Amino acid sequence: MDTIVFKTNNASAVIKQYFDTTSYEVKEAKNALYELNRLCRGVNIQLIAIQTPVYQSIYRKVTFDYSKRLCADAGIPFFDLNTPDIDNNLGNFWNLDHLNTKGVHWMTQALLADTAFVQLFSGQPH
Repeated sequence: MDTIVFKTNNASAVIKQYFDTTSYEVKEAKNALYELNRLCRGVNIQLIAIQTPVYQSIYRKVTFDYSKRLCADAGIPFFDLNTPDIDNNLGNFWNLDHLNTKGVHWMTQALLADTAFVQLFSGQPH
């Protein structure tokens, strides 16, 4: 749901922009997610949600749990890649909330190591 490149490393500004789950925009995003999932299912496509890592100083578990809960309620597989191996290393980030090439590499490796993720592409029932 991240569509804005926030060109700041000010943690307070990033947190305010992205992690307020009480805003009207969050309710609109929820509705859009449900509609996108409905459209995908209508053409036999499995929607998958991947929460890309953010640097540890702006990580708010309650917000990411909210995204996970929304996806669970909609039956959308959700993969949260905020792991200490990735989000504790500033060298993996372009800014506080966007990975650089090195970070994308580690995120991809984490996804490929996740059997639930890999199984989605195996042709096997999940």
